[in-house]
Amino acid sequence: MASDVDSVITNHLVAYKSISHLQEQNQRLLKITRELSAKMESEEREYREVMEREQGEAVKEAHEAIQDLAAQLERQKSTSEGIIQAYVKERDTLKGMLARQEKVNGFLSDNNNTTRSESTPQTMVSRDMAEIQTHFDTYRLEMGVDANRLREENIAAQREVGQLNATLAKANAKIEYLTGK
Repeated sequence: MASDVDSVITNHLVAYKSISHLQEQNQRLLKITRELSAKMESEEREYREVMEREQGEAVKEAHEAIQDLAAQLERQKSTSEGIIQAYVKERDTLKGMLARQEKVNGFLSDNNNTTRSESTPQTMVSRDMAEIQTHFDTYRLEMGVDANRLREENIAAQREVGQLNATLAKANAKIEYLTGK
């Protein structure tokens, strides 16, 4: 096959009989060169357009996935903030109760002329306060761990959705190809 191409080039493109034949050959070669370059430019332009379109679609899908993740994280954040606010409010309420109890205990101790270093209700409130603070700290830690786990699960789910969409697109293309024949 290579010898066939060589013989065609030698017989039709290189050999010439006269100057006018050489000029005609140059004109044909110029025409062929221009046609080939126009064809190559057209194919390259089409290829660039296809690549830009695919990149645009990929960017759009990535942007949508990021927006979904951001919305989910925002919902998680607002939920967590609400729970934290509830704990803060409960803590403040308990602090107020402790302060009132200390005030009452101080008043009773002045009236009874008894000095006590620490009263029993005050100890219980302090213990309850410490326990609530411990629960709150544990809750905050668990929320952080849960948020990270949910974020990782969400990313894995997005990857899986992308893979499934690619598989679906391939299957649809195959169906179109098979039904088109």
